[in-house]
Amino acid sequence: MTDFLANLETVVDDCLSLNVTPYISWINQAAELDATEEYRQDNSLRKNASSYNDWTRSVIEIIRETGGNNEKRILILASPEKSAEGLQKIDPTIYQNDTYLMIEAHTYAAGPQNVFENGSCTSSPPSCWTGDGDTMGKSLVDQSIELATNFTRDNGIEIVWGSWMPFDSTSGTLNQTEVIDFSTYFVQSLKDASIPWSLNDLDKFYDIMESQWKTELSTIKGQEFNTTLVLDAIVENM
Repeated sequence: MTDFLANLETVVDDCLSLNVTPYISWINQAAELDATEEYRQDNSLRKNASSYNDWTRSVIEIIRETGGNNEKRILILASPEKSAEGLQKIDPTIYQNDTYLMIEAHTYAAGPQNVFENGSCTSSPPSCWTGDGDTMGKSLVDQSIELATNFTRDNGIEIVWGSWMPFDSTSGTLNQTEVIDFSTYFVQSLKDASIPWSLNDLDKFYDIMESQWKTELSTIKGQEFNTTLVLDAIVENM
């Protein structure tokens, strides 16, 4: 743990020196892997709003009580259902008197998909995209973001889009043109809504071992992409 924290401090310091705000997330991976299916069902914070609220309230209190920078450190809560649809399940008393909180919500963590059944989007929450998005895609992006902006308007707490991916990393149903069209519209929409975001799976764009951006063609779920062009589309619309 000591080595982990020392390395984490190095990463954070390097980020700050470059005016990059580090976004640190954590999960008890070992506990999740060791849990039985019965335990997952009975103790899932995503399925039990009361447990989510009790746990979240306790964790915030413990962190704040450590004092120092943690008294005003920005803590980012997770939406009980990942997407903005679950934001209403959060007990307002958790965030009403703490101005150093944000809430993370997201769709498209595994990218958009071109998967339909009888003309309807089958993913949950809906995250479909086809062609340039006019027929199916843009309206779903708008709906997802509207849920977040409405919650901020009504409750006074900011939302961060903590995870999204331009590619369909599940089924590979989108080609490069569709991926670029989606990325362009999605990033512009988040910008218009003043919602900060974090891109999922940096490895798709950046070779961490070599410390350089990838320039060669990449194959993702059977589809070939020039990730540089995709990244350019994202950067141009930030």
